[in-house]
Amino acid sequence: MSILLIEDNEQIANFIAFSLKDEDVHIVGTLAGAKKLLDVIKFRLLLVDLNLPDSRGLDTLFALKAIITPKVVLSACCGDLVDKMIGAIDYIDKADGPEEMISRIKFNISKISKKRVKFEESTFEQIKGHILKDRMVVV
Repeated sequence: MSILLIEDNEQIANFIAFSLKDEDVHIVGTLAGAKKLLDVIKFRLLLVDLNLPDSRGLDTLFALKAIITPKVVLSACCGDLVDKMIGAIDYIDKADGPEEMISRIKFNISKISKKRVKFEESTFEQIKGHILKDRMVVV
């Protein structure tokens, strides 16, 4: 799975990337860098730190609002704003520790992968039904 990690703390970013070594993880440290990559690469998941050098708090999520890719917020701040995490599928508090953070990230990756499989199976059935109707074979 192609994942964009938007994290300015190099130590945290490297730890997450290493922990997700079976995934295709791209790391950027700024919102501007993320926007540039999002223009050229289609990601399946965004891992977003809210406090970046060029964006703070919910402004970071608002700036990514138009991106339909699922977003997981990783932050040590703003826990009181969890109910306002626009467009985020999960909020992971970095203060909960590295093991919890990686466990929750992997859970979200698994959840997204399962949704994709269900969607692909459903789409295949719809297409198959149309093909069979066009050939005058109705099931």
